[in-house]
Order: sequence, then C-alpha cells, then structure tokens
Amino acid sequence: MRLEHALVRLPLRFDPAELAAEVACFGDDEWLVHPTGYLGSSSIVLVTAHGSINDDFAIAGPMRATPHLARCEHLRAVLASLDVPISRTRLMRLHPGQSVPEHVDDNYHWWRRLRIHVPIVTDPSITFSCGGLRVHMAAGECWTFDNERPHRVDNPSAIDRIHLVVDTLGSPSLWQKIAAADSGAPPVDVALAPGARPSALPFEPYRFAVLEPSELEGLTETIWRELQVLHTTTSMRTALRGHLDRLLARWQAAFERHGHDRSGELEYAGVIAALADELPRGLWCGLEPGGAAASALAVINTVLQVSNRSAPLQSVSAAQGREAAATAPLASPSARYQASARGAEHLAHHAMGCPARLPTEPAGRNLSAELERFAHEPEAPASSSKRGALDHLLAEGLLKRAWEVLPTFDRPVFIVSAPRSGSTMLFELLTRCPPLWSLGRESDDVFAAVAPASSGSDALGAEHATPELERALRHRLLTELVDGRGARLCALPPDELPRSLRLLEKTPRNALRLPLLAALWPDARFVYLHRDPASSVASIMEAWRSGGFVTRARLPGWTARRWSLLLPPQWEPLDGRPLAEVAAFQWAATNAAIMDALASIDAHRWTTIEYEQLVARPRTTLQMLCDFAEIPTPLDAPTANRDLPLSRHTVSAPAPDKWAREREAIEPLLPGLQSIQARIHAFTASVRR
Repeated sequence: MRLEHALVRLPLRFDPAELAAEVACFGDDEWLVHPTGYLGSSSIVLVTAHGSINDDFAIAGPMRATPHLARCEHLRAVLASLDVPISRTRLMRLHPGQSVPEHVDDNYHWWRRLRIHVPIVTDPSITFSCGGLRVHMAAGECWTFDNERPHRVDNPSAIDRIHLVVDTLGSPSLWQKIAAADSGAPPVDVALAPGARPSALPFEPYRFAVLEPSELEGLTETIWRELQVLHTTTSMRTALRGHLDRLLARWQAAFERHGHDRSGELEYAGVIAALADELPRGLWCGLEPGGAAASALAVINTVLQVSNRSAPLQSVSAAQGREAAATAPLASPSARYQASARGAEHLAHHAMGCPARLPTEPAGRNLSAELERFAHEPEAPASSSKRGALDHLLAEGLLKRAWEVLPTFDRPVFIVSAPRSGSTMLFELLTRCPPLWSLGRESDDVFAAVAPASSGSDALGAEHATPELERALRHRLLTELVDGRGARLCALPPDELPRSLRLLEKTPRNALRLPLLAALWPDARFVYLHRDPASSVASIMEAWRSGGFVTRARLPGWTARRWSLLLPPQWEPLDGRPLAEVAAFQWAATNAAIMDALASIDAHRWTTIEYEQLVARPRTTLQMLCDFAEIPTPLDAPTANRDLPLSRHTVSAPAPDKWAREREAIEPLLPGLQSIQARIHAFTASVRR
C-alpha cells in the first residue's frame, strides 16, 4: 500500500522481554524455511488462511489463528491492541550475517494492504531500508512502511533478528496512528493484558474481490503515462491506447455481470490473459523495474492470485523449485526433436558398441547430419510432414540396426487417474521399485512431439495406434529413462543394456488415451487411482487458481483463454460457467473415460486403488500394487501416513477437510457426481472379487 512517507514509527511501544520469552518457547524445528529461498530467513506462522501451519503463503481464504498463536498470550495481546483487521501474521527470523535483498511488494494483495513490524529480538547494527531511508527498529517499537517502494533488511550482527509481522487492510484507528506519527507524537507504552482468546481476535474477513472498474482505470492511466513517453511514434501510442481501452471495456462488462462474485473468476482471468496475448511485447520495453507503471501492471496481473508462492509447495522445512520441465513453456518441436534425437543416437551407439555415429544408410548420408539438418529447419505447422519426420527416417532404414538392438517395453505400467487424485505421489513411490524405469516426470512433451493432436480434446483412441507411433514414442522415452537411483539408461555400457525393460509412466492427460496405450502395448498394465469427488474437485480448483498447470495457453472458444490440466471431449458447454463446475466436469469426464476404456481391456491387465487407502496404509497398498505389477516392493516403502512425502506438484499442504474451504461452491455439485462415484465403487468391488 502506498504511504506518504517511506517509514513510519507508530506511537506504540511494547515490552520486548515478555514477547521474547514467548518466542523462546518455540523449538528450531518449528521454524519454516522461507519458501522464496532467502538464505537464513525462516518463520513461525501465527495467522494464515484457514489456520493451516503450512499455508503461510496462501492469501485467499478466511484468516484463522494457527496452533502456534494459541500458545502465545502476549503476542495475542499485541495483535488485539493494534485495532486492525488481522491478515497473515508471522514471527520472522533472520540469521546472523544474512540479508533480505531489496525488493518491492507489487501485487494486488499488497496494493490493498500494508505490513506492521514489532521488533522482538534485535541488535543496534540491524537495519531496515525503504525508499532510500535506513533505520534501526528498536525492540518493542511498532513500525509500518510503504511496501511499494524498494526495501531490504540487513543483519550484520551475531544474533538472530526476530520481528512480529502483521499484514492488514488497515483501519480508521491505524490511519489516526499514522497521522499522529507524522505529526511527531511520542510512543505510548502499551500494557499487555494476556487472556484474549485466538478466536476473539479481529481477523480479516474474507471475500472474493477484484478491481473496481474505476480502480483499473487509474492503474491503466499510470501505465499509459509512462509508456506514451517511451513510445513516441503515433502508431505505437495508438496501439497501446487501443489495447488499454479494450481491457477497460472488457473488465467493465465482466464486472457488470459478476461484480465481486467468484462466479466470474474465469471471465476475469480471460480479460487479463487477453491483455498479455494481444498487446505487442515491444510496447512493454523500457518500463522501469519497480516503477509505477511496472507495479500497476503487476497489480492487474495478480488480481486473481491466491498465493504468494510462485511454485507448488515442496516440503514443510525447505522449498525447492518445481521441476523446470513441468513449469516452463514447452520447447519448440524442433528443439525437442533435436534433444531427443541426439539422445537416441547416443543410446544406439551403446547398443551396437559403436564408438562414433550410426553407420550411414544409404551411402553418403548419416544420422547425425540428417537430424542436425532437421533440427535447424524452420518451424512447420503440426499438420505438415514435419511431425512424421522421424517415421520418414525410420522408413529409409537409417535406424534399422538400432531398432534391432534397442530395448522394448515389457508389461509397461501406466498410472491413470482424474487430475489431482494423488497420481504424482503414487508415481514417486513406485519409482523406488528397482525394475522400473521412468522419465522421473510427466511425458506431455513426449506425446506432444509425435502423437496426433487435436484442439478439440486430449483424447486419443486405438485407431491412432500404429507401429510407427509405437517406435516414435519408445524412441523418445528411451532417451530420457532413469532408474530409481537416477541412473540414465543412455549411460549404460553396451553389455549392460537390457533387451527389454519395465516402464513406469504417469501423465494425467494419458487418462484420456487408454485405448491408444492398450493398443500400442498389448501387455501393458494399468493402475486406476481414484479419489473422492469433493477432495478432487477442490484440488482441481486450487490447481487452476495457482496458474501452474496451464496446458493450453489459448484454447479457441474458451472465454478464459487459458485451460488448465487435461481437456476432456465435450468441454464446450462449460464456457462461462463457474470454476467449480469446470473442475467437477474434469473429474467426472476423466473417471468415466477411464472406466469405459478399462471395461474393454482384459481384467488381469488393470487394477484400482483408492487415494484414501494409499495415504492411510501406504506400505500395504504398495505391496498390493507391486504384486499386481509383478515387481518387488521397495524396502523403504513408507509404513504410515506420516511417512509420506509431499509430491512435487503439491500446491498447499494436505488436510482431511481441506475441501470444505470450497464447500459453498462444491456441495451443490455433489449430487450430480454420485452416479460416477457409484460406478467407481462398483469397479473397485469387481477387482476385489
């Protein structure tokens, strides 16, 4: 939130000794490593969305006290005395010799909020800088600052720096305190009266809220003022003004239909996406990083943001970046082909014991030169012969000797499920099984490179199964396969390369391609993982809102433009419907497609498993699955729920009743999902018989 002054010392003072005594009661294992990766920075979460210990970065949802705050009566008294609606609140610790680098808080959440600091443990050498000013915040003082200006923290001392940090929308009482501070009012000692119950604190009430049209107009004018100076040509300025005016008109129309109602979130998302899609990138060139226009643009882009976390949650104690392949845009077809083809050539060298490149067939040509030439050709439409270039090379005999010795897949194991049903967790558990080889990730890019594509859906049937497609898919998979220890198949010496191997594969969109997979590999095994509809739908909604699961950046006929997760057939009637209905459709359509396909596959080739069974009895469930797949159970299989690690695609920490956060949107849809749920139960019962 923009303030007149960069730093404001509020006229309040607390006894730091009482607060420090409470802080000292927390063990080191209770401090969470800062998910942004700031070295030496950690926190104790006191107030979060829904009161979850691990939801520190969630910014959407009703604010609740965590169990940590229940232990701290003096900290609760401080919060009560501030007389503000309390949003995310933490104890923030910075280790000796560490800094929080200079940054600005330029998103929609911060555009409406400011942050209050109460230093508890500090040293005179520790400084807080903002807007060109540097101060030492003494223990027991109370400060706020303009978080739209660049700010940083430096701790050159030999002790931990610990502050109570409170996010808030503000209140008339706070504005009065800021005005008093600006006029030089001295701080007043606040006597803490312990005893306030956590539930009695004035937590910020949650409501879905977007920019008012007048607010958006003000932000676009900020962008216009800076960009019209940067772009002096009439054509560029006219284009910019036109795009900003269209943004305003679209937003106004959406706001008239939905206002501050979550039913419009997908339409609002489409308006924001249209700005990014339609505005020439060159128009943004020259924006000052952290400047007023760049900050205004960031506010617009983050109106619907539900978390300050830029990647899915990796662990409670440390956050690692999500695998680049899962978040970055897919490489161009030629780049993917080049990387895969070079891996295949290397693999073929090992397979045949060749020291250099494959023999040239026909005379005068070699595989390396052919692939290099292909990789640097201009991009071609997916419908052209470019997609079938590998098959063309195979037909000419260039890989004839390689295909005679490259491994085949023996009873490959495919995990299939509706989105957000726990398939990543199951996949990561099964990768520990010694006989199984996998990509260690999802294979969307592999299928996109060679399989037939349609804008209509992700579904592919048995009619697409050909020997050429099987070879092309196997070719790309083999180049990247790793075992449970991470050893690459391509790196094996020729005498250790297996003639056949067990493949483990998990790609959510392949749940709509079972007929194709079953036809390509007639001995394939399928593990059908299913989860109760309420939890699945809530998790699908969370994935959509995170922005980290976009599979189609611009889906024709879809108002929101961006589509997340898999695309079932007959999605078109969902355009303009609330997100909960879209998520319910994805759950129902995918489960129905899986069961339809499995019904025509020999029963000994597939089995079913409940997500709830997997998390309650992981070792027993894995033993059953390994028996089905005819592989040994890993010795380090977890034995209880508490031993299960978070999967790489976790957005927020699991909780038994997490779906209830979306109860209002999901509960009316559950009766319509009962028929699919009943069919799933019947499938499960048939396997048990």
